[in-house]
Amino acid sequence: MALALAACSRAEKTAQPASSAAASVITAAASATPAAAPKRTTNVSRWSYVGPPGTPPRDYWSVARGKDVFVVVGDAGSVVTSTDGATWTRRDIGASKQLSVVAYAEDKYFAAGSGYIFSSPDAQTWTKANAPGPVIDIASIPGKVLLASRGASFSSADGTTWARHAATDLYADHVVAGAGRFVAIGSTAGRNEKDADVFVFASTDGAKWSKQAVLSLKGETARSLLWAMDAFWMAAASGRIFRSADGASWSKVADVPLEDDVASALSYGSGVLLLAAGHKGHGCVHSSEDGRTWTREADFSSAPSAMTFGHGVFVIAAEANAILSSEAL
Repeated sequence: MALALAACSRAEKTAQPASSAAASVITAAASATPAAAPKRTTNVSRWSYVGPPGTPPRDYWSVARGKDVFVVVGDAGSVVTSTDGATWTRRDIGASKQLSVVAYAEDKYFAAGSGYIFSSPDAQTWTKANAPGPVIDIASIPGKVLLASRGASFSSADGTTWARHAATDLYADHVVAGAGRFVAIGSTAGRNEKDADVFVFASTDGAKWSKQAVLSLKGETARSLLWAMDAFWMAAASGRIFRSADGASWSKVADVPLEDDVASALSYGSGVLLLAAGHKGHGCVHSSEDGRTWTREADFSSAPSAMTFGHGVFVIAAEANAILSSEAL
């Protein structure tokens, strides 16, 4: 039985893993084999609800980990933090509207939404400032923080003073840093196009962007972008997984069967890639060691929004005050 939507201790409840009969394992055509995976530190088939309760229930939209702290943000300015992924504390940072993205970059935490950007050195004391523009996602390379938007990007060396870079064609839904560059993806879905395409852009400095590729998704959106195992990974809504070594040349490496769920987040840690998906009160996770062969690991009663890895475990931010943590080994 799947867990009810309620916070609980790690000892009380764990999300039920998929049975061996129901577990779905799929293999796609072979591609370049990533480097050998490190030793596992977490059991991704066992999950616990760990987030603090709240009234009224609010959805969480993003999660990040930096230094020794996890930070989850969501509706109505919600911010909760944890040092271990198991015990969580609510923080009042002076936000009242939705915070849609949180990231750790250049020794600071950044949380953004509704025209504001908050920064903190320790996830406890936060400074509020006007955002330089709409913030869709946040990434960093050494010495530079990037705020990705649509039609522009904003960069800063200190996270305080921002430079605007016009990029008319840039339509960023997600951005990551890897291989010494920023890579952004944006979908035309919902903009009156018959067949949705995903555009891939790259920049070495966050100022000048060039289109790298166009992926035809036939009505789907790109749901997550990740740099892991010396490659960029992208998940489409249906569970199609794409891989690129350089951000320019992409190949589909797997089709993960999600049934009625929608892909929401990719993450990597403990030698495993993890895909979270969900829809209307249901969530699931699939794992892979190479990006080609995927196994359904667990189902639970919350739709995930975002996921990260740290302190030896995966943490999922989800709907209705739900935060889930994988079991440590």
